[in-house]
Amino acid sequence: MIVSWSAMLITVIVVGFVTSALRIWIDRVFFVIMMLSFGHLPIAQAIPLNILVLFLAVVSHGLIRREGWLWGAFARFPSWEGWAALLSGLLGGVLGRYLGFQTPGKVLLLLLGIYAIAMALRLVLVKPADGRAAPEHPGWILPISLGAGVLTGLISAGGKPFAIPLFNKALGHKMPLAYAIATFGTIGAVVGAILTHLFVKGYSSAEVETALAAWAGISLFAWLTDHFWSPKLMKITALIVALVLFLVGVKFSIAAL
Repeated sequence: MIVSWSAMLITVIVVGFVTSALRIWIDRVFFVIMMLSFGHLPIAQAIPLNILVLFLAVVSHGLIRREGWLWGAFARFPSWEGWAALLSGLLGGVLGRYLGFQTPGKVLLLLLGIYAIAMALRLVLVKPADGRAAPEHPGWILPISLGAGVLTGLISAGGKPFAIPLFNKALGHKMPLAYAIATFGTIGAVVGAILTHLFVKGYSSAEVETALAAWAGISLFAWLTDHFWSPKLMKITALIVALVLFLVGVKFSIAAL
């Protein structure tokens, strides 16, 4: 373990609850924030650790736990859209992780701070739209998934929360399809990011142990709290998370400057 057990316990409780309350089964923005704030890890170590936890979440939640939903959604829209999101996300994850190796820690912290503020505003201001039956600009799937993938590889806080409203509002996809396409993009991005990190730097046994402990704890706590989920709880949690993300984003941005 590269963090204390007390820090890991706090992280598991917070991230597990947020995961189930907001129905965010793959993205783990709160994990990298907790590793910085409570685990006291440098950002250059917290980001690849979060990518490894993301990969484990993709395998367990994205491909196993939600398998029926995900492949069902994939069958409902033209297959080229799903593959476009997957492959462009994969390329974005590779580029983002490569850029992450070249980017100073303070710049990464600033980017994470800006991301947290933007995520807070997105939770409060952006609401789902009904969507249209025929999207007007399906070709935008490629650049949106690529950009979201770069963000995932760069700071490990995925672009999926921003890709979904773009697919939904800008391109006109109904929410289930927008969510499905963004999920395929995220899966590709996480795979691309972790393969790049393994090829360039690799993971120590302590990092793997920490990631496995985090993934197991978060998954267990999320499963336990999932039984208490309700739309009202989701709305309340979203407001609290938005406030925390905004304050954390401001803190990180100031610290980076």
